[in-house]
Amino acid sequence: MILALSSALAQPLWGQTDLDDDGIRDRDDACVRIPETKNGFMDSDGCPDQLSGITFGATTGTLIEEQATLVAMFGGQTKRSSTGMLRIDDLVPGSKVDVVAGLGCHAARGTYEIDEEYRRVRLKMQPALASDVTFLVRDPFGESVDTAKLVWLSSEPAGCSPTEDTVLERGYGKVRLGRGTHTVLVRTPNGAKTKMEVTVGAEPQDVFVDMPIPGGRDANGGRMLGDTVYFADDSAKLDEAATAVVRAVSAYLRDHPDLSRVTVEGHGDYRGWGPYNETLSVRRAQAVVDALVASGVAADRLIVDGRGEKEPADPGTTPEALAKNRRVHFIVAK
Repeated sequence: MILALSSALAQPLWGQTDLDDDGIRDRDDACVRIPETKNGFMDSDGCPDQLSGITFGATTGTLIEEQATLVAMFGGQTKRSSTGMLRIDDLVPGSKVDVVAGLGCHAARGTYEIDEEYRRVRLKMQPALASDVTFLVRDPFGESVDTAKLVWLSSEPAGCSPTEDTVLERGYGKVRLGRGTHTVLVRTPNGAKTKMEVTVGAEPQDVFVDMPIPGGRDANGGRMLGDTVYFADDSAKLDEAATAVVRAVSAYLRDHPDLSRVTVEGHGDYRGWGPYNETLSVRRAQAVVDALVASGVAADRLIVDGRGEKEPADPGTTPEALAKNRRVHFIVAK
């Protein structure tokens, strides 16, 4: 009788107790002897929370910018770093962090919700004052190139150009640039390149890039223009491939009147009599000049030169080597 009465009195007493003194009655407390963490996150379960954290890294490309400044605001607190990275621990899952990163004219900002799992976030900084610039890279015929690369050399103010090269598929693409003047080298896979300045203001703009015809150097160090024109054996006639090369060079010369003197230099292979080979090489050069003049290039800009067999492109004696020597190429005056 006495035992039954004691049990009846103990039951309601246990329901009102709070052994861990966290304000949650034991009958509702999942962790009777460990107090609840009062922070607004699952405060009613009676158990301490599993806290989390986050690390921010400021970038302008793929690498962390170690000089960047980061400022984070969370739960009434502010934390700052000047090393390009900022770590914050003991954050409540579900809470939010506001963060700002900056370096020179680049900046990034965002608000991030804390997960139960620790996370890392890259803040990709962009020019704070910037505009979109659309590039269209064209070949000498005015057609879009297959691909082009923009190599960013410098900017004024400093540091406002992209830190990595920009690849333009089909020669077309949009780049976000900081306001100012940017120096960029434009390259295409065929070896053509041109350097230019782009001044960026408040409004988006289009930039058309007309690529020059690529070329190398001849045996004497002269700058070659465009591709080489090749001929059949003992012939000075332009075939379809040769005509295409001449057409490209013609278009380039018409668009670049500053090239006032271009030597059209003919060559032959070693077979045959020397004087005949010289005459044949002149005929080849003259055939190319005639085609250029017919397409609108002024004759007084062109110089005919025949070298015969004296400067072979390939010293070999195979049919392939001989074919390389039956040629005309274009030399720009130094």
